[in-house]
Amino acid sequence: MTCSCCGARVTVPRTNFCARCLLTAAAGADTTVLDGAEEAPPCELLSIIGDSPRATTFLGEQTWPVRRLVAFKLFKDRARTVTASSDQGVPRHPNIAPLLEVGRLGERPYGMTEYFGGGVLTKCYDRHRLDATARLGALLAVADAIALAHGSGTVHGRLTAANLVCDSRPPFVVRIVDFDGIPSSDRRNGDFEVLTRADLNDIVTVAETLLQSPIVQVPASVDVAAELRRLRLSAQWAPDLRQALAALGGKLVSR
Repeated sequence: MTCSCCGARVTVPRTNFCARCLLTAAAGADTTVLDGAEEAPPCELLSIIGDSPRATTFLGEQTWPVRRLVAFKLFKDRARTVTASSDQGVPRHPNIAPLLEVGRLGERPYGMTEYFGGGVLTKCYDRHRLDATARLGALLAVADAIALAHGSGTVHGRLTAANLVCDSRPPFVVRIVDFDGIPSSDRRNGDFEVLTRADLNDIVTVAETLLQSPIVQVPASVDVAAELRRLRLSAQWAPDLRQALAALGGKLVSR
């Protein structure tokens, strides 16, 4: 078998890549991470589906304990610690995607979640032309999940549209991924309140993209931008945010 990037012989078991292409993709020019790269990841890596300054994400296939597609995220910071969702205190919720497995490949830490084929929430909902009711339903689901997490003493810490992904089929259920941002030792410090507000602010940012899309038919009597500005200033904790989003939804879907 040959590498899908360079045509060289595949040297990393259960992937379509040679070690150099696999880890160069995840590390940029830092090829020192190639040491120890011959070990096998916990799934077959099929293709690269995302890249950012923080990590490279591969589409993978897991065959045990169940056969399913997974998103395998290989982080570029060698010093990063990735811990399982249960160790982080992340609660079980239908809209939170737990980390299935964590570990290291070569010198790089990784985390693996189930793969959700609908892609990023904002793009998925625009692509399928979903209306304000569906968009508000997704926002309320995210607010519910964040409220449960905050009640458990956990914050996401970097909630963006890229961390909200959807199923590939209707009703395009939204899932929060990368819920591993705040180490347990930090949850009890004085920054917790600030971090919870940051999560709420991030939800409003996603709401701005979802609700101000040209696809959404907004009643002329509703100034969505002004409503979201007020929401950003007023929401101090998750139940407040959910109630305010529900109230905004009543205005948007009323005719």
